Amino acid sequence: MIQKLKVFSKKYFLLFIAILIIIMFALLNMFLAQQQTALKQRITKNQKKTTQILKVVNNQWQFNDAQDVATRFFTIYHTFNDSQTFNQRATASEKYATSQITSNQQLFPNDYVDGNHYIDTSGLQSDVTNVLFFPDKNQSNTDLQEGIVQVKVNAKYNGFNSGQSILDYHVTFDTTQKKITDVHFVGTEKFEANSTVMSGN
Repeated sequence: MIQKLKVFSKKYFLLFIAILIIIMFALLNMFLAQQQTALKQRITKNQKKTTQILKVVNNQWQFNDAQDVATRFFTIYHTFNDSQTFNQRATASEKYATSQITSNQQLFPNDYVDGNHYIDTSGLQSDVTNVLFFPDKNQSNTDLQEGIVQVKVNAKYNGFNSGQSILDYHVTFDTTQKKITDVHFVGTEKFEANSTVMSGN
């Protein structure tokens, strides 16, 4: 009888151990599943953060490129001291603007009119003191940067400083070509002449 009880107790003990092991494995699997889920969530969160950071960096790069190209283009566009440098602006701008821009006669007219070079005859000279690019808030195309370019220009007639103008242009910058693809004159923001400030359109 005692022997039978011992055998019976051993069987139940082994059964208890087996059940305990199954429960432990189940709890372990549940813990591992929870850890795996938490890890996936953490990875996803980090990926989103990384994507956001890369997007900010990429936007900053695009802004820096647009600012740099706009500065170079409009410095060339508004800098001349005679007819020769005035008429060479389109060629000098080819690195920073597409051929559609540089071949536009309204943007780059020849100063030779009625047998005279207007720039040389008038003694007109121009130079740029500052260029700022302000990107549009809502950019629908990631390959393009659109915005307003503010250009501060000093003009001289026969060596006499006639004043400073602040000119606004709306431009489109291609982030792949790193060139300006479209330019529209918006208006004159401010004109200063002989210590007198006048606003204009």
